[in-house]
Amino acid sequence: MVVAQTVAEAHAAVDQFPGDDFTGGSKDGKDTARVVVEAFLTGEEASFIVMADGRNVLALATSQDHKRLLNGDQGPNTGGMGAYSPAPVITPDIHAHALREIILPTIRGMADEGTPFTGFLYAGLMIGKGGSLNTLEFNCRLGDPETQAILSRLKTPLGQLIQAGIDGRLDQVEAEGSPQRAVRGAGRSRLPGPSGAGRRDHRPSGTRQCRRGRPLRLPRRHGPEGPGRGDQRRPSAGRDGAG
Repeated sequence: MVVAQTVAEAHAAVDQFPGDDFTGGSKDGKDTARVVVEAFLTGEEASFIVMADGRNVLALATSQDHKRLLNGDQGPNTGGMGAYSPAPVITPDIHAHALREIILPTIRGMADEGTPFTGFLYAGLMIGKGGSLNTLEFNCRLGDPETQAILSRLKTPLGQLIQAGIDGRLDQVEAEGSPQRAVRGAGRSRLPGPSGAGRRDHRPSGTRQCRRGRPLRLPRRHGPEGPGRGDQRRPSAGRDGAG
């Protein structure tokens, strides 16, 4: 996905993508090539994530992720180079508006159609000037990279909330959160996009993993698999790690 600021940037983005990206699995690509062009929306994007039990919803802490690769909101768009919670742009009025006009109608509409939804529902919102809301996307999961920022502030045991969702009683529980802020950053060794600039075969070093709930500092000479001959795991253009 490319967020083009001008028509010229949009044309350049289409021209630089390999033909395989538009073939949809077709060998010749002649009949299935598609380019989706959407309206350019201005504002701040925020993540609004709730739990649903088929009829009721429980809102989790708000968050925002940093989409652009570089500082200053520059560079190509990514899946998220980091996140923080809470999201200041989601005021109490916007929070209530999102629940009333977007989340609840979606959950109750699915229930009324005979397909009730139970699980995590992620709504990507674009918040414009004056508090206008546009729904960019829905995902049936916790956000990435928002999850760590959100759950690090959650005081109520997550398992209890999940069980309440399974039992259909989310209207009887609360998600108590810490007033402290949480920030998460992600690192990558290769830039996104067709150019693929960067080191595709870079081996992460100084990686911090978590085993049985305890942080583990790996020596810089070791990759994610630890020391030894098996230390050959290398990233393939994704986000290599986060913390």
